[in-house]
Amino acid sequence: MLHVLVFLSAGIERKSKSLTDCKSLEIRFKPRTCLSEQSDSYQREIRILCPNKTCSQLSTNSYGSARKQEIIKMTEQLIEAINTGDYEAYTKICDPHLTAFEPEALGNLVEGMDFHKFYFDNVLGKNCKAVNTTILNPHVHLLGEDAACIAYVRLTQYMDKQGQAHTQQSEETRVWHKRDNKWQNVHFHRSGHQKKALTNLPNHT
Repeated sequence: MLHVLVFLSAGIERKSKSLTDCKSLEIRFKPRTCLSEQSDSYQREIRILCPNKTCSQLSTNSYGSARKQEIIKMTEQLIEAINTGDYEAYTKICDPHLTAFEPEALGNLVEGMDFHKFYFDNVLGKNCKAVNTTILNPHVHLLGEDAACIAYVRLTQYMDKQGQAHTQQSEETRVWHKRDNKWQNVHFHRSGHQKKALTNLPNHT
């Protein structure tokens, strides 16, 4: 039985919840698996969960595994920037011509950063007292030396300003391109309930 961690933020206690009854579900341990930032009594964390894989199984191919871990780490950093509302960090990780399909775009392909900046300026990092993000079962495809694709389920728990607990789920795919020895997110596709996404928005971008 796996439980999401218990955390305290702004004087509010969050009780753990069961994610699955599968006994083989294990946490993937690696450097920076859990990213947390404590600022102004706000807490934000990211965890990686992988079913049916142990630490030894994940490191069988050292070269391929290291590159896949690098993509997972970049994805963690990107989500951390979203959770904390850090637009500057977000722009350093994303290509300026980033393309995206997401619920807020109402089926349209969005290109560039202006669409996402609106949410950083007005919503992200401002409406939640605590954010706990769990990346479920990330799967990385290596597409040569300078490209990769990652797919995962993103589970976001958060406390709103009224102290109410909420959970959102989105299914995400991100395409990464390595340019000048630096990985950048060039495209993503996020699925989720559009009404909830517009109302609560911790999962945006």
